[in-house]
Amino acid sequence: MFLLEIFLDAELKNKVVDLLLENDVDDFYCFEGYRYASKELLLSEKEKVSGKKEYVLFKILLNEKEAKKISKIIKAQIDTNRIQII
Repeated sequence: MFLLEIFLDAELKNKVVDLLLENDVDDFYCFEGYRYASKELLLSEKEKVSGKKEYVLFKILLNEKEAKKISKIIKAQIDTNRIQII
C-alpha cells in the first residue's frame, strides 16, 4: 500500500473530494489546517496580516497503480501551482 498525501488550498477541497469519489476512492482522510509562509507567498490581505493561508491535507491509502492514476487525474484537473502531491 502507498500513502498518497495531497496538500492544497482549502477552497479546492470540494473539487478534490468530488474527483476522489467519482473515481471510486471512497476511503480517505481530510485534515483542515493552515500553511504559514512569508508575506510574499501569501495573496490576500487577510493572509498577509495573519501570515497564514487555509490549507487541506488529504491522506489516502492506495495500491501503486491506483495512487498513480488518482495523482494523474487530480493534476490534470487542478493547477499544479496550487497543489502538492507526495
